[in-house]
Amino acid sequence: MDYQICLVDPLTKVFADEVPDAWVAAPQTVLQGEPLVLQLAYQRLRDDDASFSELTLATKLPAQCFEINQVPSQLPTWPHPDARYLRTTPGLFPDLLTPLTGPVRAYHGQVRTLWLKIPTGSLTPGRHDVTITLTETASGQIVFAQTVPLTVASVVAQPPRLHHTEWFSVDCLADYYHEAPYTPRLWAIIANFMAFAHDEALMDTLLTPIFTPPLDTAVGATRTNVQLVQILPGMPYRFEWSRLRKWCQLAQQSGFSYLEMPPLFTQWGAQATPTITDTAGTALFGWHVPSTAPAYRAFLQALLPPLLAVLAEEGYDRDHLFFHLADEPNASTEDGYRAARAQVADLLDGLQVIDALSDVRFYENGLVPHPVVADDALAPFLAADAAPLWTYYCCAQSTAVPNRFFALRSYDNRVLGVLLYRHQIQGFLHWGFNFYNAQLSTRPIDPFAVTDAGGAFPSGDPFLVYPGADGQPLNSLRNEVQRLGFGDLAVLQQLEALKGRPFVEQLIDATAGMVPQFDDYPPDAGWLTRLHEKAVASLAAAVLAHNKK
Repeated sequence: MDYQICLVDPLTKVFADEVPDAWVAAPQTVLQGEPLVLQLAYQRLRDDDASFSELTLATKLPAQCFEINQVPSQLPTWPHPDARYLRTTPGLFPDLLTPLTGPVRAYHGQVRTLWLKIPTGSLTPGRHDVTITLTETASGQIVFAQTVPLTVASVVAQPPRLHHTEWFSVDCLADYYHEAPYTPRLWAIIANFMAFAHDEALMDTLLTPIFTPPLDTAVGATRTNVQLVQILPGMPYRFEWSRLRKWCQLAQQSGFSYLEMPPLFTQWGAQATPTITDTAGTALFGWHVPSTAPAYRAFLQALLPPLLAVLAEEGYDRDHLFFHLADEPNASTEDGYRAARAQVADLLDGLQVIDALSDVRFYENGLVPHPVVADDALAPFLAADAAPLWTYYCCAQSTAVPNRFFALRSYDNRVLGVLLYRHQIQGFLHWGFNFYNAQLSTRPIDPFAVTDAGGAFPSGDPFLVYPGADGQPLNSLRNEVQRLGFGDLAVLQQLEALKGRPFVEQLIDATAGMVPQFDDYPPDAGWLTRLHEKAVASLAAAVLAHNKK
């Protein structure tokens, strides 16, 4: 035998130095439009002078095929990780997906993997065979062939109903691609990443830099200026809106339903104002201006009414906007947050204001009526029936709860979807869609070589998507697995519409053998697959019964 090749459970992370367990490919059932996802692992066993052999992939049904590339991590986890982590030492981890454009290379003693997505939107409901073959390119010999039975249900898959934002860093795109804001080439790159964010990452909300977001920035420092709202020199304030209008038009074309404004005050205490410049380059506001400065309130009084009018003209009225004050207020920064809020409360009346939060007191006392809660701090908010309620995770949520670090199981990424449904959480926020900087934005990094923000955050936290050489985003394994979780959410929502929420909750709890919580869910991932299968079957049966009536 010259090769070792097998299908692998899509939730298995395959490392180059570890042979995975083969996956018994039972018959698969999906909704029409829901892709069938397969993972194929292979290595060369023949030990001769050749360093590799080339293999050619073929599938009976059209498929999107990607190589899963290993990328480095110098900081895979914090100290004292729990048992969910696959590896805790620096090394190579499977994550970067690159489109398959020709034969693959099989190396001796090195396991490599392919990620296969079979679209089903154009397939007729019923039984199909998905046959996968690998052929040795030089000899023409078929070295692997396997058929996976596929049933496409006569129910069309719907997208999840979920507010989803991952912070879109325009400055990182400008820095990585060496383009000044806003050159025609940068606009084209932005459009590419917007389309990916909506179509592939399933985001419906887009962080919009009306001014450069005051996020992950060292005190006293600035990030590359990507301010969309141009301010003409002199007083009274005069604004030029062409950049913002173009941004809105691209967002509309990409499918975004909501825009998210950057925080109106600096991170970690709301002590200062964001860096805001006029077209002459003069810093009107920034670290040197306190958040409670009367001049800043006067600026916002001048800015917000025409801003809201322009956004509404471009398709984003106040019901489709989210504003922030400052990120993660806590007991030590409460006074600063309270003062900043008082500065703008009347100006934001009637608008949706959301902020990341862990301390339930800020919700209970009305300071943050729309909390975005860390997923390891949800319990008191759920007990208080907080609504509307979103969740997030970042580098701090490293134990017991869902996250998407390189070193964690894919299960701990996918499970998010079911938990969002079970606990009626309406939104998910993540700070790292494409943060290609070291911590505090002190310098740009190469995300293909540095995946931990310069040794600051466990790999998998700072970004979800890689920057391709041609200005096109490259996908990640983590994004694909997160999509599977959102697919679980979507199927459960569709089932609820026909069978009611109590039926779906009982189905979840019975399959899990418990009421799954964010910090306490079954240790094994098998129940997620079974739940999805049961939900699809129940949905198909419910639709059939409904149609007969």
